[in-house]
Amino acid sequence: MSSDRNTVEARLVSTTESALAWTAGLFWKYSNDDRVSIQPLSLIPSFIGQPAITALYTEAFANPANSHFDKVNQISVFGEATFAFSHTFSVTLGGRYTDLEQSLQGSTAATTDKVFSPKLGVAWYPVDGTLTYFNITTGFRPGNLNVGQESNEHIFRQAGDTVIPGTPFAPNPNNLTGNQAADLAASLVSYQGDEVVNYEVGIKTRLFDDRWNLTAAVYYFDWKDTILRFSQNGLPAISRTYNDNAGAAHSVGIEVDLVGNLMENLRMTLGGDINRAELDEAVGAIPSGTKLPNAPEWSAHITLDYTWLFAGDMALNFMVNHTTLAGTLSSLAIAPSVVPSRRQTDMRILLSGSDENWSASLFATNVTNQDEITFDCGSPGFPICLGFQQPRVIGLEVTLQR
Repeated sequence: MSSDRNTVEARLVSTTESALAWTAGLFWKYSNDDRVSIQPLSLIPSFIGQPAITALYTEAFANPANSHFDKVNQISVFGEATFAFSHTFSVTLGGRYTDLEQSLQGSTAATTDKVFSPKLGVAWYPVDGTLTYFNITTGFRPGNLNVGQESNEHIFRQAGDTVIPGTPFAPNPNNLTGNQAADLAASLVSYQGDEVVNYEVGIKTRLFDDRWNLTAAVYYFDWKDTILRFSQNGLPAISRTYNDNAGAAHSVGIEVDLVGNLMENLRMTLGGDINRAELDEAVGAIPSGTKLPNAPEWSAHITLDYTWLFAGDMALNFMVNHTTLAGTLSSLAIAPSVVPSRRQTDMRILLSGSDENWSASLFATNVTNQDEITFDCGSPGFPICLGFQQPRVIGLEVTLQR
């Protein structure tokens, strides 16, 4: 896989010290992504000598139709202005217009997004060291292409009106012919973008003689045409999953972070969130009120960070972080699988000079090797994956700057 991406951004920012501050800008992006997916069967020794897998592999993975040339062209204009009515109260208005097009070479599949995303923000400083705010922000995720289904369409079309024989890894429960399966795959190739409006109320304040900082927010996300992952088990293929628009949904939650000094050079961070995300309308046989996948209902983290200064200009930093994540659903289905809750502890020891010209870091992620693999979703025959957590990794990183 190779990518060629070009981006240009220009901004014009006000510099005068007045009640009005503003920013205006232009963003342009053009990218080409070339993916070639033709693999020799010899790269997977366990498949050699198994006739059913060999036939399936030759028919699917080694087919040139799996190669794609994806083109994206995006241009955006944006602007924002903040007016301070007093030293304690200000209002911000802004917006961004985006025109984005994406296409596959040799295919009729394409997506177009033309979206205006406005923004409103109100900030109030009731007392020194305390900020309260209310924001209404909007955004979108662009439409995209399910290249796996594009591959399926090419492959199935070669079978014409012949019923595709099922295999242990790609059953054909509905006895679809090549053309029928190709039409089904073609209907799943592209999906449109989704949009969201976020309403957020929050506070940022200093506590205990300015030794601690508290940040808290309550939010409500209102989704339109939500993009979610589905599985079409009627396709006689290994690649049965695809993204599509699922209608309206919402997410409501609370986030809290507390950062402060336990003693000189020792800092602690405590944080967490509670989140409830669910469908607002039915999706096929899946009723409204169903929890959204990949949206844990809560998470929590704690970090201890200690810095020791020595030898005049040297610093030795020790950091340990522990994160706990609640279980979540793996997909939007009538009987979805559940990804269990996960825990991870990371550590880092960083040595650096005061001039910041060099640093050396010894780090370890998932130190306890907790739940290193919750489920293997990379093997053929598993249309739904439960989740994956990186096993313990220990490394050394050295940075030099001149």
